[in-house]
Amino acid sequence: MMRALSGIEKSTGSIAFAGQDLGGVSAHKRVGLGIAHVPEGRQVFPDQTVFDNLMLGAFLRKEPPAELAAEIERC
Repeated sequence: MMRALSGIEKSTGSIAFAGQDLGGVSAHKRVGLGIAHVPEGRQVFPDQTVFDNLMLGAFLRKEPPAELAAEIERC
């Protein structure tokens, strides 16, 4: 399911995120929508905090850094 949601693996049916049909949206454009897939067991930067790794992963988002930080803190 996560592979299909992130655009890595195609299947039949449809997937929507925040009300938007993702059928024609490429994997790299889904990142801009806030969808990403990191397989278990792989650490982006093991010396960084979880918060710092998530902020780094959000670099393509268009929100100001303060809004991104607040969103991450809510999770």
